[in-house]
Amino acid sequence: MYFDIAPKSREEDFFNYEFQRKALLDAIKRKEKIVSVEGVRRVGKTSLMNLAFCSLKKDACAWIDGRILKNPVPELQQIISSVVEKKRANIFGRIEGIGFNALGVGIDVRTKPSAVGFEKALKNSSHFYAFIDEAQRTDATGLANFISYCYDRCPNITFIVSGSEIGVLQDVLGTDDPEHALYGRNICHVQMDKLDKSKSIDFLTRGFSELGTAIDEEEIADAINELDGLIGWLTMFGYNRAVSKKPNALKETVATAVQISASELSHFLSSRKEPALYRAIIKKADGISWSELKAKVEKETGRELNSNSFSEALARLQAHSFIDKKDDKYSLCDPIFLKAVFSV
Repeated sequence: MYFDIAPKSREEDFFNYEFQRKALLDAIKRKEKIVSVEGVRRVGKTSLMNLAFCSLKKDACAWIDGRILKNPVPELQQIISSVVEKKRANIFGRIEGIGFNALGVGIDVRTKPSAVGFEKALKNSSHFYAFIDEAQRTDATGLANFISYCYDRCPNITFIVSGSEIGVLQDVLGTDDPEHALYGRNICHVQMDKLDKSKSIDFLTRGFSELGTAIDEEEIADAINELDGLIGWLTMFGYNRAVSKKPNALKETVATAVQISASELSHFLSSRKEPALYRAIIKKADGISWSELKAKVEKETGRELNSNSFSEALARLQAHSFIDKKDDKYSLCDPIFLKAVFSV
């Protein structure tokens, strides 16, 4: 079902991203060492990874939520050794969808294996696949060091990593840093973008048709105008409208989306010295140039801004996938952030 709010696990429920699905499965078949699934929030990365994970259930593989990794080296050694020993795929943390959590198993590192024991366990195993979702949420240096170590020492392991904060994910991958543990290692990138308008219409039309729900073009257009081409929000709207049959489905979807996005923004702003500056950028980033955006933010904040400080704030918002830059124009990755910023 297209409007299932859990991460997709069947090909027939997975809309549009056939190129990316094939690219990921081909990389897995080639036994690439590192595969990075990239894209902004709610674009479908978890579903794409889950399809691949489900296709490998008979092999040695583990799904790890990066948010539960406090000390990646011993914890990943323990996770992988445990799965190899039991010869059964496992979930550590959760596979999270819109409004859905699949609870997994916690980590106990009291009996962590030695490096030698870990290498020996892997060598005696079939090819191992470690899926690490929200990889940017763990200790980037520790995770990068562990992946680098496995890249050099363990020929039969593949890491499939993903993260919604694209720039922060690069701290794990180290693409542009010669001093980084993974610099120079081959990384296969799978990029997922938002649906364009025509594909968004197609997705909603097919989803409602699948459930036998009549809906007019104006209601679909209103949903796309509010939610853009983010398949996570569009799925939530479809579920609310066709499955839960809520009379004000779009209004309720937007309200929930604003709450979720406000929580994400609040977490980001809580660690910033000048949260008002970041709020102003989010309010004014509506597809304009750097100079236009700076002028509008200065008017919003009532003060002249240092160009370096402004650029640094803008770069952080880009790294955390709140702001997108395309053709030298800055806009929100998700229009919901404009409503959410007034709640934090």
